[in-house]
Amino acid sequence: MESTNPLASTFANEPLVDFARQENRTSLWQALDQVKAQLGQTVPLVIGGESIDTDETLESLDPSVTSRIVAKVATASVSQVADAVAAA
Repeated sequence: MESTNPLASTFANEPLVDFARQENRTSLWQALDQVKAQLGQTVPLVIGGESIDTDETLESLDPSVTSRIVAKVATASVSQVADAVAAA
């Protein structure tokens, strides 16, 4: 069965990394620190390429550490949903 996903033809797994090597472990920890610094940000709605901040947000939690907020995501009103569908 052929995939209907347009990215399927360009997908490739990342090469294996040897974490016994110090430089690879250091690179991993630096990347994790960068991600941790971004946790908890508020993410706006994007409708038709326009960022829209809303008063209400939904907290997206890390399922492995449920006290950790991954992001606060703007919630859409019914009219904003309609606008998003029209813009799609």
